[in-house]
Amino acid sequence: MKLLLSSIACSPFGGSETFYGWRACRALAQSHDVWILTHGENREQLARAQAEGLVPENMRFIFVGENIRYHDN
Repeated sequence: MKLLLSSIACSPFGGSETFYGWRACRALAQSHDVWILTHGENREQLARAQAEGLVPENMRFIFVGENIRYHDN
């Protein structure tokens, strides 16, 4: 089965929120092809996870949103 998931916070290297998003997506990927909508700030960490072999081939990511730096005015 193909699944489209929304896990804005999704990374194996982040804090508790991103790690739990990662675990849920990873668990579903054991039995299904998954496409995951996640925030663009996770791009570097997910690229690292792919390089380290942590991302199975049936997990694909669609990055939405950009990092907006906060500033004082």
